Amino acid sequence: FFVLRFIPGDAVDIIVSQNLGGTRSGKEDIKTALRRQLGLDLPVHQQYLKWMAGLLRGDLGVSLWSKQPVTELIAIGLPVSLEVGGFALVISLLIALPVAIYSGMRPDSKTDLGFRSLSIFFICVPDFWVGTVVLIFPPLLWGWGTRLTWVDFADKPVEHLIMVIVPAFILGMLLSGITMRFARNMMLEVLSQDYIRTAWSKGLRERWVIIRHVLKNAFTPVITMIGLLLPVMLGSAVVVETIFSLPGLGNMLVRSIEHRDYPVISGVNMVVATFVLLLNILIDISYAWFDPRIKYT
Repeated sequence: FFVLRFIPGDAVDIIVSQNLGGTRSGKEDIKTALRRQLGLDLPVHQQYLKWMAGLLRGDLGVSLWSKQPVTELIAIGLPVSLEVGGFALVISLLIALPVAIYSGMRPDSKTDLGFRSLSIFFICVPDFWVGTVVLIFPPLLWGWGTRLTWVDFADKPVEHLIMVIVPAFILGMLLSGITMRFARNMMLEVLSQDYIRTAWSKGLRERWVIIRHVLKNAFTPVITMIGLLLPVMLGSAVVVETIFSLPGLGNMLVRSIEHRDYPVISGVNMVVATFVLLLNILIDISYAWFDPRIKYT
């Protein structure tokens, strides 16, 4: 909230420069009147207290540009971001977990080395570069490109899913690369435990050893890491949503920063932070299901 106010220029400067240009006289009087009208003439600490008082009532303020309530704008963008983020999480797990299980069971094999190289590639390649390549090269090579005009699922389900899955796959690449390496290391650690050697010595099949004895213990720390990666994924979502023109919270945040729309920026940050906290709480609660030794009293 405070850092944004220290950036040179505010919403009033942008509004006046776009509408009046640099020639009209009396601009300072117009700016002063606009700041008074928008409440930007108050000291920063008073603006913060006013915003906090509204937050306690469930009021996140009104956009300085569109004059729409921030809650309405967030209600429009939040489902899009949740859909993209949900698909990205599912895609990353579908890629990472089978690869981690196989690599953990066959360490240092050629396939394991190939998968480890792939995970490094997923981690290192910037999401904005992949998004730009996906936008530019398919239309040039095959005459097909991702649609950049948003369509609802009810209107055109197939086009809607393509618009969502392509950026979700790009987001899932980063998360899957990190999850793949971490899950593989946890598999190797659990497989070296005494109770796993006991299971092998009893003659249990490999499938049952993995399913009944390894997976839950190996993937409990992985779930913790996924919770820690949620802010990273949200940060990447800002870039991907902007590149693919998705009307989600990430794109809304970028446009709000460009226009110094303080209420929208603060509202989006508050909602995103709340979701990260709630998801991490749910992850903490889920430990009891994965590890029977954990009890909540």
